[in-house]
Formats: sequence, C-alpha cells, structure tokens
Amino acid sequence: MKKLTILTTVMCVILQVNAQTLKTDTDSAAYALGVNTAKNLVQELETIGLSKDIFMKGFTEYNKSIIPYDKTEQIINNYFQKLQNEQNAKMQDLCLENAEFLRKNKENKDVVTLENGLQYKVVVKGKGATPSDNDKVKVHYKGSLIDGTVFDSSIERGQPAVFPVNALIPGFTQVLKLMPVGSTYIAYIPSELGYGMNDMGTIKPCSTLIFEIQLLSIVSESDNEQPAVTEDTTDSDSKKAKKQKKSK
Repeated sequence: MKKLTILTTVMCVILQVNAQTLKTDTDSAAYALGVNTAKNLVQELETIGLSKDIFMKGFTEYNKSIIPYDKTEQIINNYFQKLQNEQNAKMQDLCLENAEFLRKNKENKDVVTLENGLQYKVVVKGKGATPSDNDKVKVHYKGSLIDGTVFDSSIERGQPAVFPVNALIPGFTQVLKLMPVGSTYIAYIPSELGYGMNDMGTIKPCSTLIFEIQLLSIVSESDNEQPAVTEDTTDSDSKKAKKQKKSK
C-alpha cells in the first residue's frame, strides 16, 4: 500500500495533476485509469524483481534515454528469458525432490502404493460405510507439503468440512472411497493426482500433497449422518468395569 501511494504521488507530480483538474467524467476516468495502472505496475514490478524507482526514471526519461530505444526490446526479452530459465530450473529441482520423496516413502512397510502412484497409510481403521462418488462426507483434514508447510487445515480451524466426494482433487477423492467411516488415513498424493504443474501459491508445481484425513461421517440428503465407528481396542477389564458401572 505504501509503495502504491508513493508511485501514485510521483505520477501526479510528473503530470501536474490535482483534484481541481478533475472537472469532467473523462478527467476522472483518465485519473482512475492511472491509479489502477500504477497499482498493477507496482505488483508486477515486485513479482519480477525490478526496481520501481529505476522504472520511474526510465518512464520519465523516455525521450532522452541513456539506453537507445532500439535496444530496449532486446534487453527486456533477455531479462525475461533469464527469469524463465531460473523458474524452469527451480521447477525441475522441485519435481525431482518430490519424486524422490515418494520413492523413499514407498519403501515404508506401512504405506500402500497404488498403480497410479497414490500412497496412503492407515492410522485408524473404521468400521462404518465407505463413501461413493455421489456421497457428501464430513471430514477433518490437514494438508501439508513434503517440507512440512501446512497449506490448509480444518483441524486447526476447529471446524470439520463437508463436501461432495467427487468435487475434490482426484487423489483426495480416491483415498476417501477407500476409507470406512471412522477411519483416519494419511494420503500422499502425487502432483498428477493433485494440482499438477499449476502454481497455486503455497502449492508449487510438482508438489506432493500430504493429507491427514479423518472421515467422520457420510452426510445423507436429509442431513442424517452415519456416525463414525472405529475398531474397539478396549481391553476386557475396562469393558467389565463399564458393565458394572451401568448395573449400579
């Protein structure tokens, strides 16, 4: 916001614009376009690593440039090609890193690897029904990257999520359909079954997605839910104590 204000102020000084000059709708539209352009320019310059101050110097000195005009296009093209090469190298490293993670994870005896590359580990095996494509489910989940970065978590929000099984990324949908209600699985979703080569901000191209998923219930059309039932690991002494307490 501060950078936007600075750039807008500079533009106004250069063009000798003030509020009194905005006498018509055309003036206001021209000024608004300048403000909008300045905001977009600031964001673009930050994204590609260019100096706003030097940009403004070139902007105001276009008719007396220290770089010949016929050379500017080549300089710009060379810079963006350099950025593209750096981005491609980073992406290649990221793809290799994620592929290596999945390769090593496959060797874990507790991890199941399917033919399409999806991996999962059963933490708790439920005894409820298994959802299908047409179901809605209530789940708690935490999504993270291989470096431990958490990008989304209903657990941290303290609010379970409800969504259609078939409205998710393919890997999430696939693992849900393997889980009986009451289960907790950890899914390791390769990028091909996640967001692929798309840059989703925190989730970069080639990213393996690690989801801890607790399937709480299947939500019916009438909002009646099939409750979670997990394997009973209660020992016999505890069971007897509960029965005695009930009889009292």
